[in-house]
Amino acid sequence: MNNKIFLLMGLPGTGKSTTSRVIQEIIDKDNCILINSDITRDNFVEKKYFELNKTKKGSVKQRTYELMFAQAKDFFSKGKSVIIDAMFHEQSTRDLALKYLGKNNCIMLKIICSDEKLLEKRIEKRRSEGKDSSTAGFDIYLQFKPQWEKIIGNKITIDSKYDIKNQINMLLEKL
Repeated sequence: MNNKIFLLMGLPGTGKSTTSRVIQEIIDKDNCILINSDITRDNFVEKKYFELNKTKKGSVKQRTYELMFAQAKDFFSKGKSVIIDAMFHEQSTRDLALKYLGKNNCIMLKIICSDEKLLEKRIEKRRSEGKDSSTAGFDIYLQFKPQWEKIIGNKITIDSKYDIKNQINMLLEKL
């Protein structure tokens, strides 16, 4: 498989980060870079980026996506596959990613969990164990659910209710 950019999108708690780590493990950690929006925002945008760019306009969300896209483009140009783990709930952000990174270089993966009771249990378990880089609880999932914009363009849907590793292996065999 040639290097690719995987845009993993979905509502909070649906399994984007877990799926990202599985893809990275299957492809090869040395040749696949994982860029997570929560980590990017918390470690670079909110703390460092504002200090360095006080005059630059734009929201935290906008700056986070800009930084992730720039990082992805750089790693991709060096022959690495890249996974961007972010909500991407607005079509305009997806369009920007495809334009900036090259539509033919990107694979859009929508991560869902078709069992909301299971989803709620998973989110609460991860939060109580401190195993989640996201601060989003089930309440945030419910808040963003009606804001999710329909995906225009080709996408592959992965349901985290089922075994993710098997779904990813089947997907990568097709690429």
